[in-house]
Amino acid sequence: MTVTAIVPAAGTGRRFHRKEKIFARLGGIPVVIRTIKALECSKEIDEIILLVRQKDIERIKRLLIKYRIKKVKKVLPGGKTRTESVFNGLEATKKNRDLILIHDGTRPFVTQDIIKRCIREAERSSASCTAIPVKPTLKFLDSRAFIECTPDRKRLWEAQTPQVFRSRLIIKAYKEAMKERIVATDDSSLVERLGKKVKIVRGSYRNIKITTPEDIKLAEMLLKKVT
Repeated sequence: MTVTAIVPAAGTGRRFHRKEKIFARLGGIPVVIRTIKALECSKEIDEIILLVRQKDIERIKRLLIKYRIKKVKKVLPGGKTRTESVFNGLEATKKNRDLILIHDGTRPFVTQDIIKRCIREAERSSASCTAIPVKPTLKFLDSRAFIECTPDRKRLWEAQTPQVFRSRLIIKAYKEAMKERIVATDDSSLVERLGKKVKIVRGSYRNIKITTPEDIKLAEMLLKKVT
C-alpha cells in the first residue's frame, strides 16, 4: 500500500492570539516540524504534502532543510478553510496512491503505533478515524440553552487525527464538499455524508491539538514526561 500524508497547517491562529502557532517553539523546535518529524519517521508513509499560508512557504522550506526532512515532497498554499487546504493537497496527490492519511499540523504527539494502526484499519475498512472516549458528561441544548438531553457518554468519542482513507473515497468526499460549499473541521464527517462507514481507531489523550497558548504549556509538560 502506498500512503500519502496530507498535513493542513494554514490556520490563521485566531485562538492563538494571532500568533503563528505552527512556528511556536516546543522544546526549542517549531510545532509543525515536530509534527512532520513524527510522520517522517513512519515506515508506512511514502510522502508528505504540507499546506501552509502562502507567506510562510519559503520559511517552511528553510526549516525542512534545517531539520533534514526528506519526505515532504510539496509545500503548497492552503485555502481559507481547512476543507479548502485539504482539497488543495488532494489535488496535488499522485493518482496511484492507495491511501491518504490526513493529520493536523499542530498535533505533534502522534505516535508511530497510532499511525500504523490507522493505516492498517483503512486497508481493511477503507476509512479509519483516530478518536478517544469522551470523559465528561455532555449536555445537548436547545436554541434557548435549556438542556434537551444528556447523551450516553459511552457512545461518544472525540475525533482526532490521523484519519486515513482509500484515496478514491476521500477525493470523492472532498469534491462533493467543495461543490456544496461545506466547511468541515473533520475529514471523516465528509466520508459519512457519502453513506460510508468509518472505523474508529483508539488514539491517545496525549495526542493533543495545539490551538491556544495554554495548549503550548500543556505540550511542554507532556514533552518533559516523554524525555
